[in-house]
Amino acid sequence: GCTVKERATPQEIRVSTEFRFREPPRGLVSDELEDTICYAQVSEALRGVCEAKEFKLIERIAYECFAALKRLARSSSSPSDVSTDKSDAEPNVDI
Repeated sequence: GCTVKERATPQEIRVSTEFRFREPPRGLVSDELEDTICYAQVSEALRGVCEAKEFKLIERIAYECFAALKRLARSSSSPSDVSTDKSDAEPNVDI
């Protein structure tokens, strides 16, 4: 949030994530979680970013989410690229 007052109350945000695999993940054939990206880890990484500190700009939190997911994608057994999109669930701005 822009102001201290706005940042004092946690706000819901939505993060849309897209993974683009350079080749089909091995999990398509093996049916093993370790052969693809674990979406529980994705969710955990996003939650960790959002709860780690206060953010003034939604653009900054989107970048931090992107960076965390990029690290996660690099560490997976299925090489991939990642993109994120952000939006306020309910903008908390007085007009």
